[in-house]
Amino acid sequence: MVKSLSEDLRWRIIYCQAEGFTQNEIAKRMYVSEATVNKVCRIFKKWGCVKDPFICRVGRRKIFTTQDMR
Repeated sequence: MVKSLSEDLRWRIIYCQAEGFTQNEIAKRMYVSEATVNKVCRIFKKWGCVKDPFICRVGRRKIFTTQDMR
């Protein structure tokens, strides 16, 4: 299973891009692939945030809420 990037790292990628670094330079500085940098920049350009707002959690929905458990 692939680890997801922290939101902090995603914002650092955006800040580096705003400062004028190329995607290749950002990838080397942050130890991620160029494809990852491209994806983060594309999502930020499209939605204005670093996480895609339409990606939901995967898996089964919870049957009980915290109020049901009380």
